[in-house]
Amino acid sequence: MMQLSKIIGNGMVIKHDAPFELQGVTEPLLPVIVTTEMKSYEVTADEWGDFAVTLDPFPVGGPYRLTIVGDETVEIEDILSGEVFLLGGQSNMELPLNRTLDLFKDLLIDVNEPSIRQFQMPQVFDFNEPRTMLEEGCWEKAVSSAHYQFSAIGYFFAQERYQETGIPIGLIQAAVGGTPIEAWLSEGKLRALELPIEALEKSKDQAYLAALTTANNTRETEWYHALNATDLGLIEHWYTQTDALFASARPFHVPQSFSETPLDNFFGAVWFIKTFEVSAETINHVFLKLGTLIDADEVFLNGVSIGKTDYKYPPRRYPVPKELLKTGENQLVIRLIVNQSTGGFVEDMPYHFEVNHDIIDLTGTWYYKVGTKTEALLPPTFVRNFPVGLYNAMIAPLSSYPIDAVLFYQGESNTDEPIGYHKKFRAMVEDFRDLWQEGSLPFFYVQLANLRTGNDTVESYWSLLRDEQRQALEMPHVYMTTTIDVGEANDLHPQDKRTVALRLLQAFRFHKGQSLTPMGPLINRVVEQSNQLTLSFDYVDRALRVNGEQLCGFELNVDGEWLPTQAETKGALVCIMKPKTGRVNAVRYAWKDNPSEANLYNHAGLPASPFQINVNQL
Repeated sequence: MMQLSKIIGNGMVIKHDAPFELQGVTEPLLPVIVTTEMKSYEVTADEWGDFAVTLDPFPVGGPYRLTIVGDETVEIEDILSGEVFLLGGQSNMELPLNRTLDLFKDLLIDVNEPSIRQFQMPQVFDFNEPRTMLEEGCWEKAVSSAHYQFSAIGYFFAQERYQETGIPIGLIQAAVGGTPIEAWLSEGKLRALELPIEALEKSKDQAYLAALTTANNTRETEWYHALNATDLGLIEHWYTQTDALFASARPFHVPQSFSETPLDNFFGAVWFIKTFEVSAETINHVFLKLGTLIDADEVFLNGVSIGKTDYKYPPRRYPVPKELLKTGENQLVIRLIVNQSTGGFVEDMPYHFEVNHDIIDLTGTWYYKVGTKTEALLPPTFVRNFPVGLYNAMIAPLSSYPIDAVLFYQGESNTDEPIGYHKKFRAMVEDFRDLWQEGSLPFFYVQLANLRTGNDTVESYWSLLRDEQRQALEMPHVYMTTTIDVGEANDLHPQDKRTVALRLLQAFRFHKGQSLTPMGPLINRVVEQSNQLTLSFDYVDRALRVNGEQLCGFELNVDGEWLPTQAETKGALVCIMKPKTGRVNAVRYAWKDNPSEANLYNHAGLPASPFQINVNQL
C-alpha cells in the first residue's frame, strides 16, 4: 500500500517558485508515475520501496490536481501554489485565534479565506533518529470556524500578506507550548555545543520514557483522587447546597492573588460564591468572563455546571445557556483547585457577565470556604521537552517540503538559564538551513514580550534572554521583532498577536525588497565624549522617535551601580549627559521583565530593542 507523508494531501499549499520533491513508499522496484496538469514523471521505487520525484514549480494559484500511480492510485486535489511559512517555537506561536477574541472578535467573524491554509503538525517526539514521514495531520482552510484553531500570529501574518499579494498562503504550525530551544536542536548540534546529553541518552530507551509517563500519570491520578475524595464541597454538594457553603464562609476580594491572604501557600480545593442581581426582564444572550484563575476551576451558575478549565493559562470564557440566568437573585459558585502555583484571580482582567448588551460586574466581595487542603502536586516531567526529540519528529520530516521562511517565537522556557541562548539559537538556525539545504533560508523571530511587574531591584532574566536574542542577529538573513510594548504584565500569553504578526511581516517585506525597515532601532555603539555619551543605532529609518514627552528607560552603570538617567534624541542619535562624578562603564535600555516606560521607536513606529552595552564597545 502506498504511503505518503500526511502533509502531502488534499488542500496542501506548495512553494510556487521552487521544485517540489514528492517522496513516498510503495512496492519495491515498482514503477511510479506522477501526473500533474503540466507534466508526467516516471521513476522506479528502490529495493525498499522508497521513491522520490522532483516536480517542476507550479505556477502561482490553483487549484491543481496530482495523481500518483504505484501499487495503488492516489489522487491529491485542491492543491494551491503560493508562499509557505513554517511556524515554530512554543505557546505564544501556538496560541490559537480563539484565545484573542477579546481584542479581535469583530475581525474574526464570518471569515472566508480558502486561500489561507494551515497544516497542524502532530506533536510527537523521537530521540533516536530523524523521521522522514508524518503519520498524522491534514490541511485546513480559513473558512467557517476552522480558522479559530489557526495560530493567531500565523493567521494575521497570512491574512495581511494575502491581502497585499493575492498569493495563496500555507502555514505549517509546528510550535509546542512550554518547549525549550534544546528540543528543537539536532543531536549533532547538541553535541557540537557540548550541551548536557544525559537526558537525551536516557530518552533513547523506550522503557525509560514509558516509566516516566506512567509515573506522571499515576502521581496526577492519585493526587486528584485524594483531592476529590476529601473535598467537602463535593461531598456536601456546595454547588447546589449553597447554605452549607455560606456557613462559616469568609470574605475575599476579587480579583487578587492568594499571596498575603489567609490562603497564602494553600494547595487543595477552595469554593467561592457570589450572589448577584439581574434586572433584565428578557434574557437573550449570556456570556461569562472570569479573567484567569490559578490553577484549575469548575464554575456553577444556580447549581448547574457551565464550564471548567484544567490549567491556569487560558482566559475563562464560558457561554451560558440563557435559561439558567434568572431575573432577580442568582448565585455563581467556583470550585478552584490550586495544585502547584500561588492561587488566585489574576488582576486587571475582566470578571463579569454579559447579559444582552449590559455588563454585570463580578469584582468585589465574594465568600470562600476550603473544601480540602493537600500538599502541592509535584510538577510532571515533560518528556517532549527533552533535547532533540521535537527536531527529529516535527522538523526533520519536513526537509523535502520547500518553505519560504521560518517564523519563530520561543525563549520563555529558557529564561531560567539565559546565558548562551544565542549560541543555541544560531545552532538551530544552522540546523534548519542544513535540513532544507538552503544556506540563506530566512528566519524571523520574536523577542520576548513584556511581562510581570515589580522587578526593579532584581536581575531580570527576561532582559538577559532578550539581549541573547538580540545577539543572534549577527547571522545573515535573520530578523528580530521586538514586542516589549504589546505584552501584558499579568499574562504570559498576551492577546495582541496581530501587532506581532504585522511586525514580522514588515521584516519579511524588507527581506523581499518591499520595505525599507525590517525592525526597530538596534544599538550599534556607545561613544564617550567629554561630557556626554552618544549612542548610535541601526534601523533608525530617518530619525528616532519618542512615544511621549520624555525619553525613558535608560540606565548608566556608574562605578558598578546601575542608576536611572535622562536621555534625549538628536536625529538618529541618543545623547546622555555624563554624571559629574564616577566612571561610566556601560549603558542599558529597557532592562526589566516589563519595561513599560521604554518609549524609543524609529520613524516606522517599531520599538527599539532592549540592550546592555559597554561604553566604546563596537
